Amino acid sequence: MNSKSADENPPCTPLTIQNDGISLRLRKNHTSSEPKSSSRLGRTNSMMNLTTDENKGHYHPTGYVHPNAKPLKSCLSNSNLSSMNRTMTEPNLSGMTKMRRNISFHRVEIREYERAVGVHPVSSGCHSLTLGWEYNPELTVLDFELYEEDRMKRSKGYKVSAVPDIERGRLLRYEADATKEELQEAKREIKITRDQRRRTKQLLQHKQREKLEESLQSAKRKIRRFVTGTSKEKEEEKLWRSAEKSLKNCLSREDVSASSSSGPIPSMCESLESESNETEESTTATSNTELSSSLPAEDQSGGDDWEFSYTTETSLSGT
Repeated sequence: MNSKSADENPPCTPLTIQNDGISLRLRKNHTSSEPKSSSRLGRTNSMMNLTTDENKGHYHPTGYVHPNAKPLKSCLSNSNLSSMNRTMTEPNLSGMTKMRRNISFHRVEIREYERAVGVHPVSSGCHSLTLGWEYNPELTVLDFELYEEDRMKRSKGYKVSAVPDIERGRLLRYEADATKEELQEAKREIKITRDQRRRTKQLLQHKQREKLEESLQSAKRKIRRFVTGTSKEKEEEKLWRSAEKSLKNCLSREDVSASSSSGPIPSMCESLESESNETEESTTATSNTELSSSLPAEDQSGGDDWEFSYTTETSLSGT
């Protein structure tokens, strides 16, 4: 153990003590006749309250808990905690029960809205009723108890009947002041919406039917493969062979039909050409005979050249 005397150290200097690898640093306070100040007392007290770490030799304040230390136990028991919780929650419960008791209903207010032209596609017929934005500011006030009694009486064996289409049209024309143009536009929109819903329903049914057919076909293929003992690859090869065979049959049929139809075609063409030649010859012969009949006799004197040319032009233009 190595130590130094306190007289050799100057006043208020730290003193280092080493023992088995543990270093302690202490501050020596020399006594004097002068009164100690409060700041010095606080500083010495804080220095005396410091502890040391055995591993690193650092100072730690009061209340430091070592990581390897055992946890402290609470002085409050479970019964005390439950009683505290009970006392804290009881006032809240009592307040809630008081609020529930204070809730009451004493009247029912009914507001009347205007009727308007609707476009609901499910309504039967061509007219649909709906509520508009305008309302009557005067409210209908009823007593709550009387309203409930009347409602219970009406709900027993009472069914709300649908308003007929004729009555709805009358209400819209005379009470809602709807014009013919508005009613026609509403009918057109109702028809469009109904058609869209019907097409959507048909598509859904068609898709469901297709899925059902696909599942049935796949089940049949699986059962056939299981019964015959053929694999999926062999079945695909068989399908490819059948497709190639059907394609070859179609091509051979087309070749046979083309060869059979190519025979009479030249004869028909030749007959058409001969008929056209005959018609051309007949037309040229008739034109020549008409021209020769219309020409006048030749004059030996040769003085009527102009008249001859004129007669030939007129005859040709007439023909």
